[in-house]
Amino acid sequence: MEESCSSREVTEMTSMSYRSAQRILSELYDRKYVKKGNGKYHITIYGYTVLRQYLELLESIEFLKTNEPLFVNLPSQRHLPNLDWIRESDIVLATTNSSTIIESRYQTELREYAPDTLYSVTPVLSVYQGSAQKELLENGAQLELIIDENLLDIVTSITSSELRRGAEDHRFDLRVCETDINFGLTFTDDRGFLKAYDSDDHLKAYVSCSDSRFLDWCHDLYEWHRERSRPFEASNNVTG
Repeated sequence: MEESCSSREVTEMTSMSYRSAQRILSELYDRKYVKKGNGKYHITIYGYTVLRQYLELLESIEFLKTNEPLFVNLPSQRHLPNLDWIRESDIVLATTNSSTIIESRYQTELREYAPDTLYSVTPVLSVYQGSAQKELLENGAQLELIIDENLLDIVTSITSSELRRGAEDHRFDLRVCETDINFGLTFTDDRGFLKAYDSDDHLKAYVSCSDSRFLDWCHDLYEWHRERSRPFEASNNVTG
């Protein structure tokens, strides 16, 4: 920031003509981005701040482009975390039309963390997609899971025995949300996962992050959906 240069030096460092360099420096001076002294131009605090913000914007745009499958498949602004919270986190993108590989990686990562308590919101449900949660429950973990109305038939067909056992020992709390769910969220005390699905419920990307600000955001987003949900009554909905 202490460096300075003349119009001639700008010409030598760039491919622009001397006249173009003078014109641009004059415009920067009029905007108070630079100041003149001893025949040279110096960047001002104001100019430095504008430059820094511009570079950060370019970095954010590049981050969005790199992780496009995540951001184009999040359902709304409510489901978009602050980029600064996840910029240094692990973002896993689906590399093929099949979501099996990325789902398998998510399940593996969840098993490795082996949390004692986890909270989850999901738009899809199957024996495979819930395998890690099922294993964690069998190992003594506690799980609260929120689904929407569209998954009720699936729940009763694939998890009847698990629901009964979970309801009996109060380790599995299933809730049904009044609004459609088209994203995935799982978080523990020290790790959060945000999952993005396409319109066909294929997992396209997920974020794995331990930033405390992201975890607070996960909690708030979960509570927003929980407030719009009701307990699933296993005795009324599960038979056999």
